[in-house]
Amino acid sequence: REVAEWQMTQRSSRDGLVTLQVPGTWTLRRVANDDEIDLALGSMHDTFLILELHQAASNLPPTFETNAFLETVKKVYVERHSAKFGTTIPVSSVAGLPGLKVGVDCKIDGIPTRGFVFVTRSPTHFHMFLVATSPNYAELLARPVQWVEQGSIQ
Repeated sequence: REVAEWQMTQRSSRDGLVTLQVPGTWTLRRVANDDEIDLALGSMHDTFLILELHQAASNLPPTFETNAFLETVKKVYVERHSAKFGTTIPVSSVAGLPGLKVGVDCKIDGIPTRGFVFVTRSPTHFHMFLVATSPNYAELLARPVQWVEQGSIQ
């Protein structure tokens, strides 16, 4: 059973734009009231969660940048999920592209959650990833964070 948990498999967004390698026991999830989520993955017992959504860059002003996208995401998370954010830092890889990372405490489906929000821009889209768990397991987020950093965007 332990070996199967770490056998990696690919999971892709609804449109195939984003692909992440996660353990085979991770499955697609549905998040209440978030129809715009393009990829929602959860660990076997829902201890860990990865969400991804993307917005076509063509739907936004041509001068819109990754920082502005992050601020938009933060505003939505404050309104919908009672989020509190830490300091934003630049990172070299969000699914293979440079981006931004910020710590977050929020509520997903009413459950206290701690993790990281990542944002990046591909040639055609802005992308947001949430990697999260309960505050009790926050120190174990290194692997799920690594899966987002090593993912791919078409």
